[in-house]
Amino acid sequence: MSLSFVSWFTAEQLWMLFDYIFHIDPWPSIADIFYTLAPILMLISLSIFLKKYKKRIRKKSVIIAIAISFLLLIPTAIITFEGNEEATAIELFFLIVYPVSDALVLIPTIIIISLLFSERKNSFWVLMLSGILVLIAGDTMYLLLVLEEQYHDNHPIDLLWLVSYTIWTFALLRSIHNSKKIYLDKEDAENYKKYETQFLSRYGIVAFLIIINALVILVLFSIHYVLSTQPDFEFLEFFTAFLVMLMIIFSSMIILLNKSMYKSLEIRTTELKNKSEELIKAEKFTAIGALASRLAHDLRNPLGIIMTSNSIIKKKATDEQIVKNVEYISRSVDRMEHQINNVLDFVRVKPLKIKKISIQELLNDCLEGIKIPKAIVIKKPENDIKINCDKEQFVIVMYNVVFNAIQKLVDKGIITITFESNDHEIIIKVQDSGEAIPENIIKKIFEPLFTTKHQGTGLGLASCKQIIEEHNGTIHAENNPTSFIIKIPKEVN
Repeated sequence: MSLSFVSWFTAEQLWMLFDYIFHIDPWPSIADIFYTLAPILMLISLSIFLKKYKKRIRKKSVIIAIAISFLLLIPTAIITFEGNEEATAIELFFLIVYPVSDALVLIPTIIIISLLFSERKNSFWVLMLSGILVLIAGDTMYLLLVLEEQYHDNHPIDLLWLVSYTIWTFALLRSIHNSKKIYLDKEDAENYKKYETQFLSRYGIVAFLIIINALVILVLFSIHYVLSTQPDFEFLEFFTAFLVMLMIIFSSMIILLNKSMYKSLEIRTTELKNKSEELIKAEKFTAIGALASRLAHDLRNPLGIIMTSNSIIKKKATDEQIVKNVEYISRSVDRMEHQINNVLDFVRVKPLKIKKISIQELLNDCLEGIKIPKAIVIKKPENDIKINCDKEQFVIVMYNVVFNAIQKLVDKGIITITFESNDHEIIIKVQDSGEAIPENIIKKIFEPLFTTKHQGTGLGLASCKQIIEEHNGTIHAENNPTSFIIKIPKEVN
């Protein structure tokens, strides 16, 4: 198929070289060889395509295709012979090859069309076959015009060839465009499809209008050229200019309207997407809340019994191995208690009880509930600041942030806590000496259910963010050094 297009392209270039550069009209010429070669190559291409559908081809379709082909070939062949009785053998050969090759190409074209109608339509082949039918119509009309000596350069019949080449170009570009998707993974393919839809929504109508305007203007100028010798030519000039002006005005209006509608649609799509995400989150959190309530009730009583029994064993134990096991049980129970609290803190909805409280007091209450390994040093600030907050909720925030830092240090390192204030807000910074948080993770750590720990819930930092935002504040993480920064306004509504 590609070789046939190359052959047509070569023939066109050679013909233009002879006609417009050398100003000669040799017959037959090298261009004619390529013109006759192109349909033969296309016939081979269509035959190869039909080979794999050999069992599906009906005899009825073949007979109809041959009959239509002969109905086209016989009259054109007769007219060709009658109008060229004095032609040489080589000239007659080339004259008859044109209708014969078109007739032969028409046979597989009609068979493939029948296959496309009976089976799933293939847009590539629909376009290719449409181009072939238009080309055959153009070739047949050209041959008849030449025999009647009525053909001239820029004849309206040239539009049929232009249309067929345009259809083929579009088909090939679309095929290349679709082939890119084969090499994309699922996520990239979805993103590519989304981009393609957005691109077509934004520029599709514009491109369509440009093509339509160009074709109409081309047709008008062709008519203009043919009828230039008519007596009412001045009216035709006025009408053509008026029609072109109207087309440009209406096209501009449609483009502007399309642009406005696209922006409106984009805004509404974004709003719908955000609302859908919020609804999904709300449903997810409702399910988590119901599950959390049951888990808290079902797990806390057994954990309390385990902790009490463990304390009794610890007091009476003298063997070192038993003491180590008891410590291990104690740490495991603390971790389970922490995870249950994380879930409950996230799903619990409580009105804030704002009071002015010392941050040092909050920090001390927080650290009392955490078992700090001996190799981890926590540096507290010497200064103190009063903050307007819900004490119970803010202790949860400090607990989660400090506890996260301890887990990250793996039992060894330094945690530095600082307070400072300006005219509008109070800034609390919790900094650790551990490794930096990867850039692809640091953006997600406050998202609900996101965790990098094997035994984490993914709700600890999410509940911190939720509480801080209820205080009209912000919390974020940064590297070099790794720090969690909380900003709370001095006046909390």
